[in-house]
Amino acid sequence: MGGFDVVCEAGKVRQFASVALQDIGLDPIMKSMELLTLQGQLFGADRKQAKSRAEELLELVKLTDAVDRRVGTYSGGMRRRLDLALALVHKPEILFLDEPTTGLDPSSRRDVWDEVRRLNRELGMTIFLTTQYLEEADELAEKAKLELSSILDQIQTDRDVVRVYLNQAAQAIPNVVNRLQQADLNPISLTLTQPTLDDVFLQVTGERFQRQETVQVET
Repeated sequence: MGGFDVVCEAGKVRQFASVALQDIGLDPIMKSMELLTLQGQLFGADRKQAKSRAEELLELVKLTDAVDRRVGTYSGGMRRRLDLALALVHKPEILFLDEPTTGLDPSSRRDVWDEVRRLNRELGMTIFLTTQYLEEADELAEKAKLELSSILDQIQTDRDVVRVYLNQAAQAIPNVVNRLQQADLNPISLTLTQPTLDDVFLQVTGERFQRQETVQVET
């Protein structure tokens, strides 16, 4: 990972990457500032540096108003955001999130997703995550469909894949990519294909098929 052997160079991997697990293991007696400062020192920062980073992260995850409260009094959403802050202490380049919104109310889930998007957009952080909520897995594909619907008519979504049906698809690819990038959506892959029978079914069930190329965008 990151050019390091995960077995022989585990310490370097821990500096390069971070993880926030589904089960949050936070000491309920400690306060958020204490936890974040301790985490920073464990990663080699002196106390002044660790405290400064802790203050920055508490502002980032919107927990400054609860800095004097013990973690045991935090709501589920607050603990989830603090756990995310702990994973960000050493400014990792890769972040693994294991079902980061499980058990959260809709408002807290939205806050976590907004922060994940910001980390990716502003810091260029690579984020791997799992989720049991299908609507979350579908969200990026649905957003891509909305962005492209203003310039194209025939669009289908299938989980994290958006299929665009049109004539002269190759010439339209630059416009499709530019529109997605303007919306802060970076496709994992983009494939130009001739239609299959599955594509026909997805496009218009029961209607006469007109031969068109397909642009398939994986988000």
